[in-house]
Amino acid sequence: MRHPILVFVASILAITSVMADDKDKSMADEEAVFKSLDRDTDQRLSKTEASGDEMLSDHFSMIDADGDGYLTKREYTAHLKEMKSSGKER
Repeated sequence: MRHPILVFVASILAITSVMADDKDKSMADEEAVFKSLDRDTDQRLSKTEASGDEMLSDHFSMIDADGDGYLTKREYTAHLKEMKSSGKER
């Protein structure tokens, strides 16, 4: 009876590991997109820089939480998390 439990626990651990790897890859991909759009490397996206991504361009004013005309990494990440939680991923 102990062996099926060990197999079950090992399976759960393997699935959890794969899910963590997917999350890390997703975060790295998001970071790469932000960096590729941030042409002047000031750690924020202007409207002009965001125009390189249709989703960001279309929703810029909504994503720009503080209304300063730039998207910070925090605003960008928050928007992506909101998109994922609502099932509207890229």
